[in-house]
Amino acid sequence: MDALKSELTHSTALQRQIWKHAVAAEQKRKFSAVQTLVVPSIDRMIDIATIQTVALQRHPPAAVWGMLALTLMVSCLLAGYSMSGSRTRNWVHIIAFCLLFSAVIYVNVDFEYPRMRGFIRIDEMDRLLVQTLEDMK
Repeated sequence: MDALKSELTHSTALQRQIWKHAVAAEQKRKFSAVQTLVVPSIDRMIDIATIQTVALQRHPPAAVWGMLALTLMVSCLLAGYSMSGSRTRNWVHIIAFCLLFSAVIYVNVDFEYPRMRGFIRIDEMDRLLVQTLEDMK
């Protein structure tokens, strides 16, 4: 995380330098290619980096985890109540129920931490950002 923070700080400093140079070039010549082509492209680059940074720092609200826990408890209560009248246990339903809720919780945690091991991965996006940063040097 420390390396990520230092790279984000470095990236922000580079973005500011690029922006200052572009604005300075645009002010020298009015209505030039800098104004119509370069400045909007740099603005989009900064927006993409900002969106990526915000996405990394945002987490699902506690209400989402609370509703997931409440749904799990109520579902367990209703499933247990409906199966209590039967003399035999339906193991297919019990196992399917456990697997389903385990999968829901796993996917939510995996979505929360996409850099850990799991199904949801953002390695390609990280490589692209690192490559872009190296190209800017």
